Amino acid sequence: MSENSQHEEASLKWAMIGNIFMGIAGVTASYLSNSDALLIDGLYSLVNFASALVAMKVAKNVQQMPNPEFPYGYYANESLYVLFRSLVLMGILLFACFGALDKIFHYLSGGEVPKIVLGPIITYSILMVAICFGLAATHHRNWLKTQKQSNILQTEKSAAIVDGFMSAGAGGALLAVTLLSGTFLEGIIPIADSILVLILCSTMLGTPASLFRKSMAEIQGKATDPELAQKTRDAIHQTIDPDRFELIDFNMTKLGRGYFCVSHIRPKDKVDVSELDTTRQAVTLCCQEIVGHPMSEVVFTSRTAFQSPDDPNERS
Repeated sequence: MSENSQHEEASLKWAMIGNIFMGIAGVTASYLSNSDALLIDGLYSLVNFASALVAMKVAKNVQQMPNPEFPYGYYANESLYVLFRSLVLMGILLFACFGALDKIFHYLSGGEVPKIVLGPIITYSILMVAICFGLAATHHRNWLKTQKQSNILQTEKSAAIVDGFMSAGAGGALLAVTLLSGTFLEGIIPIADSILVLILCSTMLGTPASLFRKSMAEIQGKATDPELAQKTRDAIHQTIDPDRFELIDFNMTKLGRGYFCVSHIRPKDKVDVSELDTTRQAVTLCCQEIVGHPMSEVVFTSRTAFQSPDDPNERS
């Protein structure tokens, strides 16, 4: 097992312990307090627990070397994990929104809504916030130890932070509802919990939505960060022999923690095979120094990958 994999596994084990405890605590606190907001918080933690189980398998899987069956490695598994995890989280939040709206309409139609019991909420909220931000700190520390290469730990850190804010927001808001008694807002007290669910869900939906867009872009093969690509391109320019070779195009994509670098290089004169091999090795090492362990391919050619056969002008 690689060192990065060890850091990921250690972090995910803590995530499983913390999330299963928070999930059970959230469901229990919801039952005791009649709060849907706490139920959503507990379900969110249970999803995080299940995700951590899957993430451990994915983290081990992406460490495998490319082989004839998967010639470009297993990096796509990491992006797929983030994609489906984001979809599940968005589904839970949207389901909670519809449930809250249904309760509000029921109340406005003259139906009765169970009264919130505040007793368990204070203890629950303080404990959950402490655990969530403790997990986020653990994930961040281990993410740094992987040289910031693990999308899995970055995703788990974001989920823990979101869960922490959900717990803090739910507990604080439910306690603040008691202050509405005797004011012109007293009429919303019975549905304050449902209103809180709508606010929390609409606020937190942005994080999984952002992760979903990012993973979709990776799976679709979108070019990676332009600044990083330009930095790598400049380094390759300085690495190859300018009298013998010219870098005419460079493309970089990212899939999970894996980077795929393709360099199109034009020999300026006749060269032998040993020169080609030396240049290819130098370019690969150059990419490795910048982005870790990329899949690097060097194409020796007279035209760029995106140049039309009838277009004498190369892409700038």
